[in-house]
Amino acid sequence: MPSSGTLRTYNPVVSRFSLGYQNERSGYVAQKVLPPFPTGGQQTGQYYEMSRANLFTAPRMAHRADGAESHEVRWTFTTANFNCEPRAYNTFNTPRQKANVLGPISLDREDSEFLTELLLLERELDVYNYLDTAVTAGVTLATTNQWNETGGSPTVTEQADINTGVVAIRKAIGRDPNLCIIGGAIRDYFRSGDQTAGTAGKHLQDAMKYTAAPHRGAFTTELIRQYLGLPAATYVADAVYNTTGLTRTGTVTNDYIWGDRILLAYVAPRPMLKTPTLGWTFTEQGMTGYSWTKAERRNAKFNEVEEVVDERVIAPICGYWIKDILE
Repeated sequence: MPSSGTLRTYNPVVSRFSLGYQNERSGYVAQKVLPPFPTGGQQTGQYYEMSRANLFTAPRMAHRADGAESHEVRWTFTTANFNCEPRAYNTFNTPRQKANVLGPISLDREDSEFLTELLLLERELDVYNYLDTAVTAGVTLATTNQWNETGGSPTVTEQADINTGVVAIRKAIGRDPNLCIIGGAIRDYFRSGDQTAGTAGKHLQDAMKYTAAPHRGAFTTELIRQYLGLPAATYVADAVYNTTGLTRTGTVTNDYIWGDRILLAYVAPRPMLKTPTLGWTFTEQGMTGYSWTKAERRNAKFNEVEEVVDERVIAPICGYWIKDILE
C-alpha cells in the first residue's frame, strides 16, 4: 500500500475542484417569512399585542353637543412570550485524518460548513411545517381548479386565486401582502411551457405572446410575478430535501420542501411599534455560532455549530395559503 508521501508524489489531488452537494442559499426562504429579531442576549422575554378589535371598531359616538363631555373609549393590550432554544450539531476529526487529507480540503472548515448546512435545512423544514398549521387562512384547490388540470370540466382561475388571498389579508389587517413565496414546483410548471387549453400555463403564454419570446426560457420568476399580480418581494422556495430520511443504504429521493404551494404574507420590513407582521425569528446570539473543543481522551477535535432561536408566528392573519395548486 502506498504511503502518504507516495500519494502526494504520484497521485496528486487537484486544488480547484471537489464534488459536493448543497442547496443554493437563495432557495432557503425561512428568514424571508420569519426574519431575524435580535433579542440583545435575552433568551426569554415578552412583547405587547394590541387588540385588533380596538383599532378597527369605530364607536360612532364622536359627535357631542356643545359643552358636553366626549365619549370615553378604552383600548387594551396583552403580552405574549418568546423563548429562544438552542439547536446544534457537532462532528469531529482526528489528527490522523488531518494528516492524510490531501489537496484543498480543510477538515475544520468542511465540518463547519456541513453542520451549518444541516441547520439551514432543518430550519427551512421547521418553518414550513410550522406555517402549515399556524396559518389557517387560505384555500386548498379542488381538482377542477388546479392550475394544470385538463380532465373533466376544469375551471382554472389562477389570477382570481391570488386576488382572493390579497383581499383576505387586506381585509384582515388593512394592508396588502408585501411578500410571496412560490413553491419550486410552481416555477417549474410555468417553465414547462404547458400548451394545454384552459391551464394556467396556457393562460400565461396567451397573455405574454405579444410581449415575450414564446419559449420556456422567457418565463422567468419576474414575468410570472407580474402576470399573477404578486408583490415585488416574491421568492421561489426551491430548496430540496431527502424525503426518504436517513437510511442504511444512503438512498436519496429529493423533492421541494415548499412543493406546489404559494404563501402570501405581510411581513414588517423591520421591528416597529404597533405594526402587523406574520412573525419573527427571535435570536439570542445571532443566527449561527461556531465553537470547538478538543477531547483528549478520544484524541479528536469536536466542531459544533449552534443557534439559539425561537421561530414564532406573531399574527397568523397576516398569512394566506394556496395549497395543492398542481394535480
